[in-house]
Amino acid sequence: MSAEQGTHVVLGAGGGTGGAIVDELRRRGLSARAVTRRPVSGGEGVENVVADLDDPAAARDALSGAA
Repeated sequence: MSAEQGTHVVLGAGGGTGGAIVDELRRRGLSARAVTRRPVSGGEGVENVVADLDDPAAARDALSGAA
C-alpha cells in the first residue's frame, strides 16, 4: 500500500496551516484524520480525533492505522 492509499494524519488540524493541509488532502480525494485538542468539524470525509499529544495513549490512538 502506498502512503496515498492510507489515512493521512494532520496534527493541529484546527489551525490555519493544519486546516489548509486537510483541505488539500480532501481536494485530492485522499483520506484525512484531523487531530486537534478541542472538537472541531473537519468537514465531510474527514475523521476528527480529539487528542492531547502530551498523553502517550491518546497520541498512539490518534496515529493508529495511519499512513
